[in-house]
Amino acid sequence: MTSLPEIIAHRGVRQELPENTVASIEGALLLDQLSGVEFDVELADFPCVLHQETMVPDPSFQKLVPATRDFTARDWVSDKKLSDLLKVDAGSWLAPEFSDVTIPSLEQVLSCDWKNKTPFMELKDPRYWTDPDTDFPQKIVQSVLPLVQGFKGELQIISFSQHILREALYAMPARPRLFALWFEWQDKMNDAIDVALEVKATALNIADKMLLENEEWLSLAHKHGLKLYVYPVSPALDEPEWKNWTAQSREKTWRKLLALNVDGIITDFPRELLSFIK
Repeated sequence: MTSLPEIIAHRGVRQELPENTVASIEGALLLDQLSGVEFDVELADFPCVLHQETMVPDPSFQKLVPATRDFTARDWVSDKKLSDLLKVDAGSWLAPEFSDVTIPSLEQVLSCDWKNKTPFMELKDPRYWTDPDTDFPQKIVQSVLPLVQGFKGELQIISFSQHILREALYAMPARPRLFALWFEWQDKMNDAIDVALEVKATALNIADKMLLENEEWLSLAHKHGLKLYVYPVSPALDEPEWKNWTAQSREKTWRKLLALNVDGIITDFPRELLSFIK
């Protein structure tokens, strides 16, 4: 290991506080040596911070509950008003004492005290893989644009949608862009590089398992002037892999990633990873 990677908290300290909430993000911002915090942005009538494929409302629409990882496309946000979403309990699913934690707006999240840490803002398109809306990429980019323009520090944009990244390039070219990849790209490395270069991305963001299955991703990215960040594929509670997802297994993965000299690690366990590196 010749240099330490950037360590980025995935949806805040999501193992300790409800993910994608102000509480979770502020909890992560208290960690020394942390580079930044990743969070997800979905679009209602205004942008909110949420991952609607992993968190869904109960029938009363008063609180969120975890979704099963069936990868069914979900779009329960787009026809909602932000004012209604801000009232939804986003925390009691984790523990009763978090019942007053609600879905935040993007404005609330960017108003946190970021100090010298970087927001990694993932712009989501819930219909990207199933029924694409060609107008959506411009719509979500334009919705976040005033808030991004008003943010004084460094901010990076992540998306699985090259169309969103292209719109971001046009609207806010100075903000770095990370092209996120899912496993359908595993055998199409050169195509992924071509897309990343076309949208002038600064980095690829791939699943850690993708890199560990094929380390060529790192050398190919670097060859084309791109950084390589990895994100976790966290098992759901109802998956068999959950039982094998232990501190030892996580440390084994981190050790491999550090040995490869990846540029950044997005992690569900930022506190533990920072301690492990020390």
